[in-house]
Amino acid sequence: MTFSNVGDSALVVLVPEADPIVESWRIQFDPSAQEYMPAHLTVLYPFMPDAQIDAHAVASLATFFADQQGAPLTFGSINSWPGTIWLDPESEVSTTLLDNTRRHWPEFLPYGRTDIEPIPHLTVGDGVSDEDALRIHEALTLHLPLVSRLDAVDLMVFDGKRWTSKHQFPLAAN
Repeated sequence: MTFSNVGDSALVVLVPEADPIVESWRIQFDPSAQEYMPAHLTVLYPFMPDAQIDAHAVASLATFFADQQGAPLTFGSINSWPGTIWLDPESEVSTTLLDNTRRHWPEFLPYGRTDIEPIPHLTVGDGVSDEDALRIHEALTLHLPLVSRLDAVDLMVFDGKRWTSKHQFPLAAN
């Protein structure tokens, strides 16, 4: 079962350090993991349809992200919304990256909605029961803090079966 559409794209910060810790939970409870999306922070989804991503778009993305600041990330806490459990990167730089990206490409609404103000987060489970959220929280607490780096943004594209990185854009070093 797929949750995304063929040709969807997303701008994300991959967090490979999190995969060994959250992968089993994500496979059970995060639809994007079932489509082979690695652990990540969403910068902007949905983004430009794959069919529209040409050399000009790639150059624009590269220029934009080269001017954005990279930084260390420390996931030190677990948070939740009703039915969703996530790791908090506790980073002003990641918030600034999301805000700047949304302002630069206002035609792409975060999650296709006008009624939300996205915050940086690494989803571990979506649609989880309170009981499952408690089990996930207890298991993940043993692995925190989790240290990573915000140093690139990947343009991920969905082909109907899986998400793959089409381009990676380095951020400015801090």
